[in-house]
Amino acid sequence: MAALSKLVAWAQGAPVLHSNCYETIHTWEPDCNTAWLVAVPEALRFSFKTYASFYLVTTLVGAKGNLKKIDWSKFTKDTLRSTVFLTCNLIFYLSFLCQIRRVVGFHSIPTLGYSNGILSSLCAILVEKKSRRPALALYLTNLSTILNSYLQASETLYRQLSNHGYLQTIPHGTFIPFAIGLALFKYLSTKGGLGKSMDGFLSSALQDKPDSGNSHIVNVGSVVQKNLPRAFKEMIERLKKDCGKTAACDHDDSCVYNGSKVFFHNASIGLALSSILSIVKNITKPGKIPAALISRDNLKMPLFFGLLPAIYHTSRCLLNRVPSSTLRPCPKLRDIISAAAAGSSMIVNPQISISMFVMWKAIEAFYTHLVETGRARWIKHGDVLLYAISCGYVLGCATFEPHAIRKGYIHFLEGLTGNKR
Repeated sequence: MAALSKLVAWAQGAPVLHSNCYETIHTWEPDCNTAWLVAVPEALRFSFKTYASFYLVTTLVGAKGNLKKIDWSKFTKDTLRSTVFLTCNLIFYLSFLCQIRRVVGFHSIPTLGYSNGILSSLCAILVEKKSRRPALALYLTNLSTILNSYLQASETLYRQLSNHGYLQTIPHGTFIPFAIGLALFKYLSTKGGLGKSMDGFLSSALQDKPDSGNSHIVNVGSVVQKNLPRAFKEMIERLKKDCGKTAACDHDDSCVYNGSKVFFHNASIGLALSSILSIVKNITKPGKIPAALISRDNLKMPLFFGLLPAIYHTSRCLLNRVPSSTLRPCPKLRDIISAAAAGSSMIVNPQISISMFVMWKAIEAFYTHLVETGRARWIKHGDVLLYAISCGYVLGCATFEPHAIRKGYIHFLEGLTGNKR
């Protein structure tokens, strides 16, 4: 309410702060021009470190780990360009703060984060590569770091409204955006509106196709099963045949065996990834690695990976068993409902970044599908405007309501500025 009263006072012509820039903004340096020059070296170092890591990971994934297939020239150019982009965002932000202060003669809520945030982001995004702009806009509309854009703004807005009592916090509600995103992705998949790579990724996550994009991977389960005790093998065979399935089920074995199989398949992948991450985090402290590998936190990712397809397939099989044909959903609707149900798997490993990213990525894919089918139009320079507005909003909140922003983004800003306050 205090922030709102200041905004009303400014709107009525009453200045809020008459202090100079040195007292309010760049407290580390009295001169406005020198202030951002002092901040540039740390910003360049942090930006280069951030983007070098980001592009190295994405490049390695794209080259499937083959260093010979990497275009190092392109990698270097992309890293340097994005480094300049992120540094320019800081330079323009500080410059517009001072310039607006000189023009209006005072500081107010709109001029201490929001307006200069929008203007600085609008100028900085023009430095970035065109193909990167939609991804930046997508991430910042959800929270707002400089790697993607509407994810950050939507999350910040929700936190802000919740903090002011306009919305209630839903216990374990992290899975809701995730479930919405999965359902929307599945809807687009049934309509043929997903790209090949995205459709393959969805199939791998839900294991809803016989090969699920993994035909090149050795079936570890069949190899392990050969070395199992005879009694255990017989139990598996009974599980395959005796538990039954419906005529509508498209899997070969029983519903129980199918659900168990997809759970252990994805859980094993999750366990491998989680264990690698635990080892990397404790690489400088080898003595802590065994405890980290058997910790409860190390099991969250495997559970999430395993429950995601298991809940999906269980839901499909249960819907196939609805006795009334009039109440039983059609196969497409059944798959959409099951995908939404699978979103509840995130309860065991709540990750708001992943949840919001999936939802907004699905919305983006849905809008792209509408454009491709002629039911919507692209908004010219929409990605630039979206990034600027989203980033400006979050930067304004970082100034006046930092508690409404995720700690990870606050740490990001502190790293970018060299912890200058």
